[in-house]
Amino acid sequence: MDSLAQWSLLADGLDYDQLLYRWVHLIGGVIWIGMLFSFTLVHQNAVAALDPAERPRVVPEYVLRTMFWFEWASLATWLTGVALLMKLYYSSKSAPLMYASSSEFAGVNMPWSEISVVFGLLFALFPVYELLSRCAGKHAELSHLAWSAVTVGYGVYLDSFLQMSNRAILIHIGALLGTTMVANVWLHVAPLLRRNALAVREGRAPLAADLERAGIRARHNLYMATPLLLLMVSVHQERLLGFERWQAPVAVLMVLGLGVGWTLRAASAHLRP
Repeated sequence: MDSLAQWSLLADGLDYDQLLYRWVHLIGGVIWIGMLFSFTLVHQNAVAALDPAERPRVVPEYVLRTMFWFEWASLATWLTGVALLMKLYYSSKSAPLMYASSSEFAGVNMPWSEISVVFGLLFALFPVYELLSRCAGKHAELSHLAWSAVTVGYGVYLDSFLQMSNRAILIHIGALLGTTMVANVWLHVAPLLRRNALAVREGRAPLAADLERAGIRARHNLYMATPLLLLMVSVHQERLLGFERWQAPVAVLMVLGLGVGWTLRAASAHLRP
């Protein structure tokens, strides 16, 4: 085999587009989730410790710069996640990943009519999340638990009606959480905090209702971040994929995300550097 043919085989094996998607997905995710943890665990307490006279100068600069990276890193992470879904799960070459091995359709390409439903529900369920969040009001923990039930229900639909594999179910549950978190960033957290940062810069009083709603949605994202991160990496863990009933581990994971987020926030509030 000549060197040109060998190089061609190597290039095919490296799968450059998938490598690029994963790389950008990872970098964007690190920036996005890093900003989320920094903002929810550090910002509020740090601002409270500032001298009131310093806040109009410091807070707008910090918030506006943070929101820029927060928004665009989340979008880059989501877009490359969709690209990976298309490449690894919806492509005709990846049919075995979609259907369970016990399914009558195992090894067959999932029709686009079903794929469109699976993908479309990532967006269609967001109004349900919005309704739960608004009904729960200040009780972010309660709305997270209700949303967790909806999240598991989405997986049950994929399992029972579409006969999808555990791997595909887990990655789509992760995609649902990620889509909800990105929507929170763009529709609630960033716009509300940017508006208030500009008000502070101009010498106007920030709107308490905006700050409260942005804080609640940021807490929602904090609680979803831990399950999201594990679901995105767990697809390579045979023990997790091998559960006959995946519902219990996912439900426990969602509750664990709430516990981890709540504990981190409590520890941050009591931290005295």
